[in-house]
Amino acid sequence: MIDNQLNTRRSFWINGHIKVTNLIQPFWYLSCEKCTKATGYEFEQRFNCLYCKHDQVKAMPRCRVIVDLIDESSSLNATLFGNQAEKFLGCTAYELMNKFDGVI
Repeated sequence: MIDNQLNTRRSFWINGHIKVTNLIQPFWYLSCEKCTKATGYEFEQRFNCLYCKHDQVKAMPRCRVIVDLIDESSSLNATLFGNQAEKFLGCTAYELMNKFDGVI
C-alpha cells in the first residue's frame, strides 16, 4: 500500500524563492535535438541517437541549472531544463555555450 503511494506522481505548489547556490556547474550540455538526452558529439554534428533511435539528428545545446527552492519551512533541490532554465537564466543555451565554452 505504501509503495503505491510513493510511486504516485503528484504536483505541489511552493510559495518561496529560487536560488542558485552552485555557480561552478555546467549550465548547458549538448543533446539530441529530438529527445534532449545528453550526447558526447560536437555542436551540430550529426549522429544516430541510441535513445530515441532517430537517424542523422544534430547535437544541440540545452540549458540546465540546479537550483534550491526555498520557503519558510525548508529547501529543496531541483533542476530546471530547457525553456524553463533559459527563462530563469535570462539567456539561451546557445548564448551560454558561446560565452562559457571551455570555462568549466
